[in-house]
Amino acid sequence: VGFHGSTMTPELRVLIAEGVGGVLLFPRNIESPAQLFRLTSDLKRAAGKRPLIIAINHEGGRVQHLWVAKGDLPRDPFTRIPSMKQVGIWNSSAIAAQIGR
Repeated sequence: VGFHGSTMTPELRVLIAEGVGGVLLFPRNIESPAQLFRLTSDLKRAAGKRPLIIAINHEGGRVQHLWVAKGDLPRDPFTRIPSMKQVGIWNSSAIAAQIGR
């Protein structure tokens, strides 16, 4: 499920308690590394011992939700990931492995 805001909402807490198994984060949910850590910790805590998938569509290239903020201003210190097309052009398994880390 997705949600609005940068903190755990009562509605989201109920959904997780009822068995929702995954949360998808969008730019509207992310302000800073510290805030993202608090949010994901709260999500995990709400799930208790049940597994909870926390995901973000951060493919690299044009889809950089952790890097590009409103107005295309960088959100430091998140890492900018090159597009997979660019990685292919470099044709280097070492570079691809490093990006994957």
